[in-house]
Amino acid sequence: MATPLRVLIVDDEERVVRTLNRLFKSRYQTFTATRAVDALQIVRHERIHVVVSDQRMPGMSGVEFMGRIKSISPQSMRILLTGYAELEDVMDSVNEGEIFRYLQKPWNNEELLTTVEQAAAVALNLFAAEDAGAGGQPLERESKAPSSSLPSERSATLVLSDYPKVRSSVQGALHGKTQYLFPENLQAASQMVAQQPVGLMVIQIHFDGRDYEELAFIKTIKQRRPEIVCVAISDMADTRRIVQLINEGQIFRYLRLPVRLGVLKVYLTSALRYHERLRSSPEMVARHQVEEISDDREKLAVSRFAQLWGSIRGLFSGGSPA
Repeated sequence: MATPLRVLIVDDEERVVRTLNRLFKSRYQTFTATRAVDALQIVRHERIHVVVSDQRMPGMSGVEFMGRIKSISPQSMRILLTGYAELEDVMDSVNEGEIFRYLQKPWNNEELLTTVEQAAAVALNLFAAEDAGAGGQPLERESKAPSSSLPSERSATLVLSDYPKVRSSVQGALHGKTQYLFPENLQAASQMVAQQPVGLMVIQIHFDGRDYEELAFIKTIKQRRPEIVCVAISDMADTRRIVQLINEGQIFRYLRLPVRLGVLKVYLTSALRYHERLRSSPEMVARHQVEEISDDREKLAVSRFAQLWGSIRGLFSGGSPA
């Protein structure tokens, strides 16, 4: 008998747990917990397809909890639901929890149901693929292979930054394990991504009026090439925009400048490995489906990218570059 789709609801407020349970229980088998430690025990003993958790909980934050869920059950899709959107929490949700969506309280029932439905469908395929093979290992389990085994001949790393130190730091962090592309602007970056295989993008975000085009570029790439892993960097931060990058751009990591070389090496090496797993596992690619772009200026920027890519075979149609 097939396992029913299961949703775990975690919030320290019993009222919220009851409300969410009523919302989901007609569609899913639900599990509830008001303490993160109890929720972890549930995940250890039950197959959970979607975890919906609060961020502000006593004893363990939602981000820390999601990071532990990722280690215990990497196929479980993770949705963070919170009334607070503090910068450090949002950044940690990307870098530690690798969440699917970051949603605000008070939530919209229809939006939340749609998000959970999408997440559950992806998780179902991930668990099915794991059951069918994958050497008995979860599809997303981090490879233990040494960094020297990273592929170097297939996918390039694109670095778009106006800081020479960022470019040199990326080269130092990856130590020649990939080909490097250094476009001068977004138009050149678009052409490079369209015309050759790119596995990793490191893009600097400028929160000074240029950011809407940079964010639109990232989001559009993830819509059409979800196997490309994106690391965003900036010397500034905007919590609302980072949340958009999570939901609409599925960025892999978000780093504040200046960043230490050791940290950069860990994140970029992990990003390249993750790209290889995405290329080899279509089920994993599905977990990075993105929301529709919400910002009107970004939508206009996407139209301009579409016109550019329309004349370049491969990218805009979703195919592989020649």
